[in-house]
Amino acid sequence: MWRNWMWPVAGYGALSLTKKGRTMASPMMYSVPEISCEHCVTAITAEVTQVPNVASVEVNIDARTVTVQGGKSSQIVAAIDEAGYDAARIRGAATAEQQLDDGVVRVTRWTFPPGSETGAHVHQYDYVVVPITDGELTIEADGETTVAPLSIGVSYQRGKGVAHNVANDGDAPVAFVEVELLDN
Repeated sequence: MWRNWMWPVAGYGALSLTKKGRTMASPMMYSVPEISCEHCVTAITAEVTQVPNVASVEVNIDARTVTVQGGKSSQIVAAIDEAGYDAARIRGAATAEQQLDDGVVRVTRWTFPPGSETGAHVHQYDYVVVPITDGELTIEADGETTVAPLSIGVSYQRGKGVAHNVANDGDAPVAFVEVELLDN
């Protein structure tokens, strides 16, 4: 019997290491409101286990959730849909590490493990974003969703008053440094 060991890794959620030494990303969880019986469990499990690189599937009838280790999120949602159910990935919280606040600027490193978000917020100051990883983030603002590509070192600026939620709906961690220009 192999056992999986889980532990937190700074900036990347939890990683799992099997006895064979294979490292995998944290499990992804999906809300599936229509789950109600063992037939649902069987149908969903049968479809999701066909997704490439899926190592395990756990369906929780009471919580109406599906937890999947491995695979790509978009393919997992499509597989659950193919089984006849609507699914939405449940997002965790992105992490913010304040690195500097000297009254002139506030510098914060934001790390987005797959399936994480900032939560809706309004920027109180003008700010500059400096990506430290390549990737894509989902921006939700004014009822619309856009995908913003990030490239290491390619900065951009936004003004105060910007209201949005920022999420990583991808399958790899994304990080950037945010520099807020504080009012004096």
